[in-house]
Amino acid sequence: MIEKGGLHTVGDVKALVLYILRYAGKPLNRENLTEIVLNDGLVDFDFTQALQGLLEDGLVDITSPDDPTDYVLTELGRQTEELYETNLPFNVKKKNLAAMMSVLAQIKRESNTHTKIEKVSNGFLVSCTLTEQDGSILLQYTVLVPDELQAHMITDQFCKQPTEKYKGIMSLLIDESLFE
Repeated sequence: MIEKGGLHTVGDVKALVLYILRYAGKPLNRENLTEIVLNDGLVDFDFTQALQGLLEDGLVDITSPDDPTDYVLTELGRQTEELYETNLPFNVKKKNLAAMMSVLAQIKRESNTHTKIEKVSNGFLVSCTLTEQDGSILLQYTVLVPDELQAHMITDQFCKQPTEKYKGIMSLLIDESLFE
């Protein structure tokens, strides 16, 4: 159901995709765009139709023909977005900017976290690494778990909350009561 002040046509969805790509300031893949746009209660068919139309009209392009997963705004797309941005309802812009910020934060977390699962004779070795923006290692650990399910649970949790895992490990390693 479209809420008051929502999007009503594929043209509205096109304007929203242009708006998101402009304010993201970086290429977004289809999964990221879908997560942001469908947050507004749109139907995937409308989004797919809008994205295809933007590509065909030259308003959006893919970053590499070899890997057609990331979408960017073309110069024509930027100019068009500037013309139509005022047509997007405020509540739609606000909701989608919030969703975009959440997705961008997730992308940043994922770029700073690295995990690896390796099968060994007595279980699975799970390696988790958290790096700074410059690539220096902030936290790195490897644990042995008995099964693959636990290995995936550890990597999933690490990737979802790397900062919290870092804080938790540091609090275990540093007994603050020594400083009282």
